Amino acid sequence: MPGSDLHIVLSKQKDLHCPDAVLRDSLPEAMKVAHERGGDIWILGGTEVYRQSFELADEFWATHVHADVEGDVYFPDGWQEHFPTEAR
Repeated sequence: MPGSDLHIVLSKQKDLHCPDAVLRDSLPEAMKVAHERGGDIWILGGTEVYRQSFELADEFWATHVHADVEGDVYFPDGWQEHFPTEAR
């Protein structure tokens, strides 16, 4: 994210090269690095990363796009039970 001085990439690929990021293979390991650094933590993920983060997050920011968009990865169902909804 712009303005951030720490980027953590989650991947099981051992040969992945991310010169501007810390590479970790699990969300708990990534969170450990992030907490050691301090400050706000923003999770940008795929479906499984989001699902794992529900119990860890204090708040959730979402933008609802009112359009049918093709894709193969979606935000997990059931997120509403973890976060109260507030329209802005």
